[in-house]
Amino acid sequence: MAHTDSRPLDTTTAHAPHAPAGAVTGDAVLRVLLWAVVIVSVAINAIASYGGAHTATHLVCGLISLAGATALATRALRRRR
Repeated sequence: MAHTDSRPLDTTTAHAPHAPAGAVTGDAVLRVLLWAVVIVSVAINAIASYGGAHTATHLVCGLISLAGATALATRALRRRR
């Protein structure tokens, strides 16, 4: 389905209206940290699979990955509103 919104694209930073251009915001830092958590937990889970680790290791890594991915998705959906 084609996008039919005729409003111009808003390129302002709605999440940090008072931050100077090019400044690193807390929102950006949190997003990077969440991605890092997801990637590291998935990598540890994959390594644990090859190493024959205990099931609890897989469960913990999976729950951490799920929590990080859920937080990223929630933040993305809230930004769209």
